[in-house]
Amino acid sequence: MQFRIIFFLILIVFNGEAQTSTEKIPTDQLSGKWYLQLTNIPKLTNPEISSPYFDVVISEKKSKNLKIYLNYRKKGKEKKIRGKVNSVDLSSAKFKWKGKGRVFFMRKQCEIVYVSEDTDWMIIEMKKTLIRPEGVFIVGRNENLNEEVRRKMAEKLDELGLNSELSVPNKEAN
Repeated sequence: MQFRIIFFLILIVFNGEAQTSTEKIPTDQLSGKWYLQLTNIPKLTNPEISSPYFDVVISEKKSKNLKIYLNYRKKGKEKKIRGKVNSVDLSSAKFKWKGKGRVFFMRKQCEIVYVSEDTDWMIIEMKKTLIRPEGVFIVGRNENLNEEVRRKMAEKLDELGLNSELSVPNKEAN
């Protein structure tokens, strides 16, 4: 437990209106499966899409590089969007996602704006691009979160001003 506390970074972000305290986690603690809990991304709130989650894998070649896969079901078939992050700037928790394969042309500027104290859930903000609107992902380590965690999420979203029109993705299999 003590070594986890040492790795946590606290960052004060000034966004022009208010200062927000944000805890960050090291790249190695970002790895694993993250279930999508809430979002305002149109593709992921589509009724045809179900059970979305992210797989985050640390590159074997460079420990600061991540491979990020968005997995979901559509019309009963497993789908995967592949991407990579060349490095996560832990001082600001900003990263650039770059698509691979069929989505090689896609680029996303993202920022981890909040990480829960127990690192079980986090809020990620995605900047607007030419073809995609600005968006928010709330992801958690567990697929089903209890009411206490959901209450904490709602409070943090209100505090950060990010709670507008967020939806729960479809969890049912197609």
